[in-house]
Amino acid sequence: MAPLVTQGFVLGILLAFLIGPVFFVLLDTSISKGKIAALVFDIGVLSSDILCLVLAYLGSKQLERMVTENPWFFFVGGAAIIGYGLYLFVRPFHYERHPIEKVPTTRNAIGLFSKGFLLNIINPGVLLFWITVVLMVGSKYDFELATMVPHFGATFLAFAVCDAFKIFGAVRLKQLMRPRTLFKFQRALSGGLVLWGLIVLLKGL
Repeated sequence: MAPLVTQGFVLGILLAFLIGPVFFVLLDTSISKGKIAALVFDIGVLSSDILCLVLAYLGSKQLERMVTENPWFFFVGGAAIIGYGLYLFVRPFHYERHPIEKVPTTRNAIGLFSKGFLLNIINPGVLLFWITVVLMVGSKYDFELATMVPHFGATFLAFAVCDAFKIFGAVRLKQLMRPRTLFKFQRALSGGLVLWGLIVLLKGL
């Protein structure tokens, strides 16, 4: 059982530091809206990953064929990611070195959760990633639920812990940056998001 959990934990750490759309938005949310807002956003991301994992476990082969044979998944996902990246780029810059940490209202929390959930799930690469992982791990352990649950439980625990470090690190980074440097950093994050959207679009071709 120990190797099983260890392997899942290592997978979670690697997953947390993969560069993708969520990576850029998580850092931007941490900087612009604070730690609590970023944590709510991240819960949405984790929820969509869990959903993709469950779907991959239930029908990995059929889902893989459906996504790879329908390029519009990539077109829609790529366009949505690019659109959000452009929105972040043109959004007015607001700077507070030590803002008062506010608990999001119920409405804002639902919006942040939904944004994290949808931004992650519209990227076809996320579902394909989980399909690949499920097939690799499942084939090794005969797809037994008793082995899959602790493995992926450790994965999501490591993922959540690493994301918490990223969130608090981004907030600390903001406090150390000058306004102009922070402005450039946020524009770089939005540029990375647009670039990632273009990569998703090209995969559809």
